[in-house]
Amino acid sequence: MPAVSITFSLFVRSILNRLKLLTSVYGGSCQIDRESFEVGAALIKTANSELSDASFITFSRTQLKKKTYHGRVGAITYEGDLSPFLPYVDIGSVTHIGGNTVMGMGQYVWERV
Repeated sequence: MPAVSITFSLFVRSILNRLKLLTSVYGGSCQIDRESFEVGAALIKTANSELSDASFITFSRTQLKKKTYHGRVGAITYEGDLSPFLPYVDIGSVTHIGGNTVMGMGQYVWERV
């Protein structure tokens, strides 16, 4: 059964949240007008989504038990003017954007088509 799609707004919000967390822990500041950024992100539409739910089981050495992780795998195509967001999309692909967004601890790759 296919998973629900990830809107571009949710995607950008996850990147901004990750940046805020990293700057609060490691210093510096994240000077982004989130409101206007999220308004712009809402204009980006999902052209195609081929996501599916995925889960895997691993053994936690700290908790000494099996743990099940859930996530989403697949591909999404967004359309619209992504140029203001691309530096942040790049940053998110390096820093990973956190749980509940994509599988692999928030890891993703992107390409321009």
